[in-house]
Amino acid sequence: AAQRVTAHRAMAERLATDVFPFAGVELRITRRDVGTDTQAQSVDGNDSDESDEPFVDPHFFDPDYTVAATTGFCRVWEGAEVLCEMLKLDDPKLPSLKNKKVLELGSGVGLVGIAAASKGAHVMLTDLRQVVDEVLLRNICENAARGNAGGSYADASTSTPVKDESSPASNAWLGSLPIIGGNGGTATAQPLDWCYGLDEQIKSRKTFHESALQRRDDELRCGDLSSAAFWEKRAGTPVSDPRRCEIILAAECLWLRELLEPFVNTVFELLTNGDATSCILSFRDRSSKENDENGVRENGASTRDDESGKVLRKETKDTPPESLSAFVPVSDVTTAFRKKGCKWRTLRKSDSKHDAGFHVHVFEIFLEK
Repeated sequence: AAQRVTAHRAMAERLATDVFPFAGVELRITRRDVGTDTQAQSVDGNDSDESDEPFVDPHFFDPDYTVAATTGFCRVWEGAEVLCEMLKLDDPKLPSLKNKKVLELGSGVGLVGIAAASKGAHVMLTDLRQVVDEVLLRNICENAARGNAGGSYADASTSTPVKDESSPASNAWLGSLPIIGGNGGTATAQPLDWCYGLDEQIKSRKTFHESALQRRDDELRCGDLSSAAFWEKRAGTPVSDPRRCEIILAAECLWLRELLEPFVNTVFELLTNGDATSCILSFRDRSSKENDENGVRENGASTRDDESGKVLRKETKDTPPESLSAFVPVSDVTTAFRKKGCKWRTLRKSDSKHDAGFHVHVFEIFLEK
């Protein structure tokens, strides 16, 4: 269980830091605090009575920002907790991540990716640009190994020896930082939007990264340190090709129906045009309650996922069409991957600890090559 230790305000935004005990270390995850507390402890330890002030999301009008993205700032979701528990216990059903190049999709606040790095994986955490800049880079720095923890990610990342992805000396991504845990794992973060092709995004990111660094150098020559620091931050981390990953992780990033197609397309591209052998997906079905482990739903529909990847489904005339629901059901997830030619197997199915009748499913999705 996470322990909340601090809360403070930054630009009228209330932040909280949760501590997650994990395999002998404590992972610190900072997020937006959307709770109902009436007092907040500031960084300097003083109480704040500003919790009633309305918070205006500074990214609300960004053209590439979505409602789904707002959930990435605010909490660790249950599917992420379940996958982290499997990582913590070295669940034998999971593929080994030690020294593997791992890509996490829809990282949110980053607990799963950072936990995997703590166990020895080399992880690139990805999400929309706003989540990467304001949450993921901060939390990677917060959990960096001694000598790299805290401070500016830009300052810390310049000290990393990872300069060339093709170097046989390291399997780490460009710009990675070593993560606490003593297992040699590293982590970095960069934007990845499922709605655009990977080639297009890599080219665009590299162009912007180089342009921003050039602007930083221009400002330094002019002696404007403040502007130089701004462009250093905007440049972000060095750009890596996500297709070089060996394993894909994804936890609680697939819940709205509109996310299903772009997510499946992204995973499929990584599996077919990259080095990835499988995707570990932790997913909590929010579409309807299930009465038993066979997947019989209260609304009369019956679905069951079997080890062969088949989906069995029966609906009555009184069954509300699931297509009307904003939440994607687990049967639609497995069906979408099956239509792409992917196989899947269930690694774990557990009852939700927060909502009776719901389940968290952990799948391994793969192609038989």
